Amino acid sequence: MSVKSPMIRLAPVNFEDLPNHPTFGSSGSNGNNRPDLLRFALTLLDQGRSLVEPTQFNLTFKSHSWKPSPPSNNEVEILSTTIPTCDLEKLPWSSDATPRPKPSKLEDEHWYARRSYHANHPSKNNAPGTASFEEFVYGLRDNHSKHEYDFTPSIYDARLICEWNEELRQQLSDSNSASPDQPNYINTTISIYEMAHKLPTPLSPRCFPVLVVTASVSQDEFIAVTLPVDITRCPSAFYSTGRNRSEGLDAQMRKPVTVGSYCAVERVVKYTKSTTHTDKEGRVHSHEDGGGGGGEEIEWIMATASHAGGNVPVALQRMGIPGGIAKDVGLFLKWIHGVSDEEVRGQGVGCSTARP
Repeated sequence: MSVKSPMIRLAPVNFEDLPNHPTFGSSGSNGNNRPDLLRFALTLLDQGRSLVEPTQFNLTFKSHSWKPSPPSNNEVEILSTTIPTCDLEKLPWSSDATPRPKPSKLEDEHWYARRSYHANHPSKNNAPGTASFEEFVYGLRDNHSKHEYDFTPSIYDARLICEWNEELRQQLSDSNSASPDQPNYINTTISIYEMAHKLPTPLSPRCFPVLVVTASVSQDEFIAVTLPVDITRCPSAFYSTGRNRSEGLDAQMRKPVTVGSYCAVERVVKYTKSTTHTDKEGRVHSHEDGGGGGGEEIEWIMATASHAGGNVPVALQRMGIPGGIAKDVGLFLKWIHGVSDEEVRGQGVGCSTARP
């Protein structure tokens, strides 16, 4: 993995280093020193893309294992890499677009990734392991965190803390008027969520506060970038500030949580005839042979690093990641099969992002 991306890291982004938002109140009084929203969003998208760009991804990640993920009819490839602390120390942590100070404590980052291939067939055709590109867009680009809650059984709350979509939309409109060039990203969204997960007893629930940016790169490709954020000083935070203990709607929501860190980049691409990939036996396949679909196949890549916090040893946490991220493929395919075609066709759009 390229280590030239100081924002796509496991160390949480400080609350003070986020773009300003009306809900920040007096905690956001340093708004003049906060980054510009448009440049911030573009930087995150650019750095996220660089991590999963095919050439860089293949050079950095090494194959770890292959795992089934029913109802998918293809096994999921698991890959891994480690970023040593010495490389993280050398990063250019702060820039005008993302004024992020170097974290006081850095540790090796252990990243896992998965790669899966799916014929571009609508899930309603009952072909195992398939979903159309439009269904992937609906499920993973639009309302990314809400839909992650919908198909992940361990998540009991996906709480929206704030979003900048309206402000970003206005900035994009102004930017497009000043520079009518073709936008680099379209249907862009940016928001903060608190994702609350149940863990097996006796472990306490985990909350992962995340900043999520999604966008289409073209008609055939989109990405989702998820960063850990420290929002303990954010007035609208729920679990991170402990408000859930008194304001939770049920016993599960009122439980004390351990705050963890989660970072991820997802890339979904619809390929046509000329692209190939290699399976676990080393055989090269053309994507036009990907189970039909007019010679189209979908590649879904996700790279992630996480730390669940608490007293669970990091080595023990790492043992469960390969199986967990492989299982998510099947969970998504099973869920999207139950989403109506009308809902998929009625999916919302975000912001078109042009470079200022």
